[in-house]
Amino acid sequence: MHLKNIIVGVIHTNSYLIIDDETRDAAIVDPGFNADKLIKVIDESDVNLKYIMLTHAHFDHCFEANIIKEHYNAKIICNELSKEVASNDDYNQAMSFMHKHLELNLDENDIYLKDNDEFNVGSLTFKLLHIGGHTIDSSAYYQKENRMVFTGDTLFFESVGRCDLPGGDNEMLFTNLENKITSLPTNTRVLPGHGSETTIEHELLYNEYI
Repeated sequence: MHLKNIIVGVIHTNSYLIIDDETRDAAIVDPGFNADKLIKVIDESDVNLKYIMLTHAHFDHCFEANIIKEHYNAKIICNELSKEVASNDDYNQAMSFMHKHLELNLDENDIYLKDNDEFNVGSLTFKLLHIGGHTIDSSAYYQKENRMVFTGDTLFFESVGRCDLPGGDNEMLFTNLENKITSLPTNTRVLPGHGSETTIEHELLYNEYI
């Protein structure tokens, strides 16, 4: 497995290109903005981009996902609740920050998951962990064999996601972080939606919120 972190947009969202070394199949996590930049990295990586993995449907994580989807004929993978967030201006926050509607094309060809559902990118198996709290659809993607979890805006380096926006739930966030994320092996790499990479061990030691 190979991983590339591409920072996009004015809010500096972490978009991750996940590559299966065996098959060269790939997925892009949270292509919020700078689609041209992402396409350049994908093309230079010589991969078959099959999936777009969304941790949640806030605008800064998916505003230009349609461009990537159409360019590669890729499928979006997301929590089933992301359809509700994407269609609700209050939930996705695009109007509040961008003064534009979010146009995220989720259709019958895309893949909608529930908590603990698994899917493959080539030979790599991922599990969706529904966290909620930051948004109703906030989810993490856990890859056991390579000891990594993509946490979106739920767990950050020495911090956690905000819960004061529409659809936020403070109690849900902390309960699910404890039960589903910080209970992972301590050497698990944490790949957040913004900011620096960390580990479960580091967060257990230094994150005052958990």
